[in-house]
This record gives sequence, structure tokens and C-alpha cells, in this order.
Amino acid sequence: MNTPAPVPGKILTFYSYKGGTGRSMAVANIAWLLAHHGKKVLVIDWDLEAPGLHRYFRPFLEDPELSETPGLIDHFCGFMEAARLRTAMGRSEASNEGKAQAEVSAEAWHQPWVALDRNAVVIDHEFPNDGRLEFVGAGRQGSGYGRRVTDFDWISFYEEAGGGVLLEAIKQHLRAEFDYVLIDSRTGLSDTSGICTVQMPDDLVVCFTLNRQSICGAASTAESASRQRRMPSGQPGLKVWPLAMRIDTSEKERLDRARAFARELLSPQLRHLSREERATYWSNAEVPYFPFYAYEEVLATIADRPAQANTLLNSMENVLGEISRHAFKRLRPPMGQEPERQRLELLRRYEVTQPEPVEPVDVSSRKPLVFLSFAFRDWRRGIGALHARLVAALPHVEFFHADLVPAGADLDSFVRSKLEEANLLVLLISPGARSSLGMASEVRFALSTGKIVVPVFTQDIGIEEAAGFWDGLGSEIVRRRGYFFGTEEWMEEVPALIEGITQALSTVSRPLSVAIERTPIDPEDPHKGQWGGASKANGRELTAVVKKITEDWFSIELQVRRIGGEPLTSPVIFHLHPTCDPAKVKVKPVIDRAPLSVSAWGAFTVGVEADEGRTRLELDLSNLKTAPKRFRER
Repeated sequence: MNTPAPVPGKILTFYSYKGGTGRSMAVANIAWLLAHHGKKVLVIDWDLEAPGLHRYFRPFLEDPELSETPGLIDHFCGFMEAARLRTAMGRSEASNEGKAQAEVSAEAWHQPWVALDRNAVVIDHEFPNDGRLEFVGAGRQGSGYGRRVTDFDWISFYEEAGGGVLLEAIKQHLRAEFDYVLIDSRTGLSDTSGICTVQMPDDLVVCFTLNRQSICGAASTAESASRQRRMPSGQPGLKVWPLAMRIDTSEKERLDRARAFARELLSPQLRHLSREERATYWSNAEVPYFPFYAYEEVLATIADRPAQANTLLNSMENVLGEISRHAFKRLRPPMGQEPERQRLELLRRYEVTQPEPVEPVDVSSRKPLVFLSFAFRDWRRGIGALHARLVAALPHVEFFHADLVPAGADLDSFVRSKLEEANLLVLLISPGARSSLGMASEVRFALSTGKIVVPVFTQDIGIEEAAGFWDGLGSEIVRRRGYFFGTEEWMEEVPALIEGITQALSTVSRPLSVAIERTPIDPEDPHKGQWGGASKANGRELTAVVKKITEDWFSIELQVRRIGGEPLTSPVIFHLHPTCDPAKVKVKPVIDRAPLSVSAWGAFTVGVEADEGRTRLELDLSNLKTAPKRFRER
């Protein structure tokens, strides 16, 4: 029985005429997808003038900055040094060799340099189905890197050292060793981009943005590469895949015109597809613009959850499906908590490997600051007791009032600095507040800077009276939801104030370490326990009805409605699972109801902000007894 010959691997070059298309991002993500599907993949950073592909893999590299790792330019420099040594030796030892034997000798001495992958490093990640991802960087980064690149003589590489023969041998070797080789090419027109677009690839992915210069440059390069690789029979020797990147849908008319122009210029490169296939290709082979990835060199295969529409991962799977002619299935969403926890752990590794800022600022210990503004004559005895009660109830919050100014400090400047730093102003409105110049100044500053102000009215002050305080600024204060210390035993009213402060702080911008919980109660369900735990509060109720769409997909009808208290008029913000798109939705109420329809494959906790942040609601959909069992248990 004859053993079938091994199928040779495929070499794909990703090229862009202009920079800033997201080409390297596409290379990194598609390489990861291929490895995830059990393929042996090699990625080569051939953008020697501006290397950066390694940054997408930095959490998985032993030498993340490649300061000690040799790469492509080091390999070719070594080859050229060997060529010069051979030439010097050949003048004295090979003067009588015939031309044919000299060519054989040339091929023989190339052999040690054929294995380009000897410079590869293995990405430290366990892929399913024995997948493997290896990476060859542009070269050892350091002070000498730029000189090695600029001094390299590509003309001598081809004409004197037989570089063309070497590259052909490298191609055959890599095809035998890997299922896929992905090359991240230099932009523009240069010696190295010509090698990558014409000599090396089986397929050429031409990345472009939808502006005229990028489209024209991509079309010109694709046409030139196709012409140079055309077989003597006239058949194409290279498949070209145009790929529109960074699609911004905000200007629809301009977008449609740019799409039409790109298709007019680049459709001739898709002659290897039928008319129907070309129409499908143009619909699927686009990569939308996602602002997050413009700032973060993070793999979408890790940052995005599988099987979610309108994500970068989803678009990368579409692209891979088109250029592989649908040889690969989509990634499936992880079942159970463990796979998702592993994905989040991989995502955290990017944070660990981020370079330290030049002047690192430690925000990990910062607490949100609440400023207590009061009239001294009314609160000289009560402010200390109130402060102690608030600190005991909210240890993660810092509370400040004027009595806490250190001895010897300048009172006005210290209070002003704390007021500027404060996230929230709690205004204790008592009879003495009318004539308090300090409170007037604090109120004026808080309103002018957009801070949240929570008024607290004592039993001696009515709302109508308070509206006339501080030259009319009181009218701005009384429109806010406040609290009433209506009895002599005012400490009994403090729990309601504590809840109000907690709700208000949830809407305030704070340092990242405070605003985002790094370790939620349940990593699978990050909103669980973050919104007060109650589906009813302040005359509002959050409800949900879940119905089955398919065996694996469910519709969810959410609603916030008024069940008492003031009319529901301000927008309601729904906080959904991060895998939902979008994960945060603002709904304007109609007749005291704010409805929202979403779909999902399993249960999660919904958080809600209503009444401009004063009301917080929470509903764990897994506890809905009327929901399908499959939904509740996923």
C-alpha cells in the first residue's frame, strides 16, 4: 500500500502599501487561529524597518523585547558573512573548477542557511489538537539592529551570494516543516517588500484602508505581483486576497463610495473566484475599526469571547474562512467556567508584561473621596460622629471635612485641594448653611466643575427655604435627590445616606484600579454582587422574561418599571455581560417603563443604573424559575 505524499504547507504574505492598516494585528490573530485549529504555524516578521509583530505575542515569549533573540536580519547577515568568506577562499582554491561544479558547490554551501526556522521561538501556549505556533522576529533588538538593517546590501545578496537560490530553498524547507507560514511584510515599495510579495508567497493578502492612496497603492502592488508570478501558460501563479481594514461606519455615503472604488480596482485580482463567490468575499472580507485595538497590542483571540458578533475575533474568523475557502470552523464559546477563566487569565498576562511608565503612579491604594460640607455652628458636635459612622460602613471610601485639616496647615489651600480631589460632595444643609461663606464657596466650586452633590436636609430646613441659599445656587441643589435627617435621633437616618453615597459613587469616574473590579465575585459573571443585589429599590423594579430561540440561543426581554415614587423619566442604563454587544445600553423610558431586548446563550447578572445613578438594581437571570433550564444552567 502506497503512503500518500505529505501535503506541502502554504506561505501567505500580508502586505500593505501604507502603514497603519492593522496588518500585523491581522497576521498575529490569524496565526493564533490556525494554531488553535491544530496546525503547525510559523510567523515571520519581515518588516525589518519597523518591527513590532512580537508585541502581540509578548506574554508568551521568554524574551518579550527580543533583546537577546536572533531573527531574520541576523540570519541573512550571517549568510552574507559566509558568502564573503567563501568568495575569499574560492579565489585561491577553486580557480580550476568548471562553471557547473561551481554552481553545485554554491547550492551545497547554502544548505546550513536553508533552515530559517532555526531562529524561531516557540509561543509558550498549549494549543488544542497538537497545534503549534512559532515566531521568527525581525532580528535581535538593540543598538546595533538599525545599522544591520540599513547596511544590508540586497543587490549583493541576489547577484553575488545567490540569495534568490537560497530563498527558493528556504521556501521548500518551510513548506515541508509547517502547515502554514505567515509573513508580515514591509509596507511600500522596497527590496524586502518585493521579496515578500513576489518571490515568497503562495497567496498574497493585500491589506488596505478605504482611502484613495491606500486603495491605489494596494491595487498597483497586487497587479505587479500577479504579473511577475504569471505562468508561461498565462495562468496565475499567485492568489491575491484584497482585505479592507479599519472600516469606520460613521460616514455611510463615503464608506459606500470607497467600497465601490476598491472593488472596481481590486476585483480583477479575485478572478480565481466565481462571480457569486466574489460577492460573498467582499461582504465578509472586511475588518471593522475597534478603538480598543488601536491602543492595545492584544490578540483578539484572547480579548474577545468566541461566537460573539461584531467583534474583531469574529471578523478575523471571517477573513480566515474566506482565504482558506472555509476550511476552518469558528471557535466555539467555552463551556463551563474553567475555559472562560483561562481566557481571562491569558488576558491578564498582557497587563503583567506592559512596560512600566517612566514615572509610575501608584493608584492601587487610592480611594474615592467624599467631601463633607457643613456649617460649623450647627455641626460642631455631630460631624465627628457622622464621619466615624460613614468610615465604619464604607471602609473603601475616604471621607474628609474641614475639622480634619492637620495642625499648622494652611486651612483654605488644604480644603481647596481636597475639594478638587473629591469625587462627591455631601452637603449638610442646616440653618447655619445660609450664612456660611465656606459652604457657599464649596457649592459654587462643585457645581462649576460638574461634581455630584448629595444634599442632606436637617429637620429645621425645608426645601423651599434651602432653594434661596447661596445667592440662588440652592435652587440647583434642591433639584437633586437628597436625604432628610428629620428627627433628633438623626443617626437612625444615616443608613439611607450610606446607600445613597454608594449609588452615587458608582457613577463617578475614578482611577482604573477603583472603577474596575480586578477580581469580581464570579469571573464568569462580573456584575454579580456589584449592583446592590436587589431587583427592587427606590420605587423601581427590574424584571426579565427568557424564551428559547434555538437549542443554543435565547431571547431576553428586560424591563425597568416604576412601582412607586417619582416618575421614571431619566435614561436607564443596562449593564450586560461583557460578551454582549454592546455590553452597556442606555434606554429612554416611555410611560414609566424602560424595555430592552437582547439575546444570549446562557444566564448572567444584569446591573442597572436609573434616576441618574441614584438607583441601582441587580438581577441574576440564572435564578429565574420561569426561564428554560438549559439557559439557567449555562
